[in-house]
Amino acid sequence: SSSRVVASPDYLARNGTPARPSDLTAHRCLRFPRLGAAIRTTWPFGKGKRAIEIQVAGNFASDDFVALRVAAERGLGIARLPQLIVHDAIRAGRLVSLLDAHAPPPTPLHIVQVGGRHHPPRTRAFLDFIEPRLARVLAQATAA
Repeated sequence: SSSRVVASPDYLARNGTPARPSDLTAHRCLRFPRLGAAIRTTWPFGKGKRAIEIQVAGNFASDDFVALRVAAERGLGIARLPQLIVHDAIRAGRLVSLLDAHAPPPTPLHIVQVGGRHHPPRTRAFLDFIEPRLARVLAQATAA
């Protein structure tokens, strides 16, 4: 699952468009806490030897991706969100994708199963239901 750095056209018109990751230090960033930890203060960019962490700050944080997307759409700042959450808003023009050339590698998405190879029928039914749908949604999001 990949993430996108996004902002509303209105925010960019008022505050300028970052051309490189280091430009984010001059912007209001909408932040998400790490699981069970404090609000994330850095965002990763680049790959391999070009990988960097950029210090970000802002006065809005939430552990709800949809709340962060809505805040970005309303011009409160720049957000880094999963592509699945923002691809419709980007397509509709409510958000603009930024710094795509500097994106880090996608984060793998896994379905973790406890136990051996044999699953209860309800677990097998759920996996049979979710796997093709998840693959289709991820393919649509990455094509956007």
